[in-house]
Amino acid sequence: MKKNILSAMLVLAIVLTMTVQVFANSEGEGETTAKDYATAKNATSPDSIKGEEPEANITYDNDHNITMTYTKASLKIVAANESIGRKVDAAWIGYELTAPEAATRYEATMGDQKASGDLDESKKVIDFVSVTKANLLKATKEGKELKYTITYKWEKEKETTPTVPVANEEEEAKEYETISVQTLNIVIDPAKVTLYSKDEKDTLWDNDDYLANKKVESKPATTTNTSSKKKDNTPDTGFENVVAVIGIVAMVTLAGIVILSNNHQEE
Repeated sequence: MKKNILSAMLVLAIVLTMTVQVFANSEGEGETTAKDYATAKNATSPDSIKGEEPEANITYDNDHNITMTYTKASLKIVAANESIGRKVDAAWIGYELTAPEAATRYEATMGDQKASGDLDESKKVIDFVSVTKANLLKATKEGKELKYTITYKWEKEKETTPTVPVANEEEEAKEYETISVQTLNIVIDPAKVTLYSKDEKDTLWDNDDYLANKKVESKPATTTNTSSKKKDNTPDTGFENVVAVIGIVAMVTLAGIVILSNNHQEE
């Protein structure tokens, strides 16, 4: 009897162990972890920096989306260079992403702009966003921060077994599968930015100067008339002249009545 009970307990323990293992494996399938997402750091090029390197506060949310908030930046304009994607004269805030270890390719989307590329062994993606007087002014007038949002998709090559032998492996079309997708937010507070001209002689943007000038512009203009003007007693109409004439006529008429009355009494 005891032997049967022990055997039954042993079988039950084995079944429970296998169930737990299967459940754990099924739970883990398709899930991503922190290692499947990129990490970020500031990588602003020295040609856009005047003085100290910009300071960025970097945070990650529960979905591994990244927000880089620049709390201080002293920048200068550099000439456009389309060969590296700089289409306008601007200062450029740069960032560096370290892609997931398994990633071999990435796709980046910002609005209607798209970019993609293969990753080398360093797994680094370096890019930048523009800072100009115009976009700082626009953001300030709207009471907003200057913000760029870029979505990154990290991919890796699918492990496939070719059904037909290929003479040249490079001729075989590569297939990819998505490891993860995450959003990068670059947030720049105009109040924390000073922007200089290319030669660093002119300050193109300083928030304190902007606010001071705005205060002066919004102050109502006052005008003082210091010229003295003699009061013109000439009436706007002929009303006073008419009254004067009537008065004279009345006096003459009254005098005539008095004279005629005296003559009548003497008779």
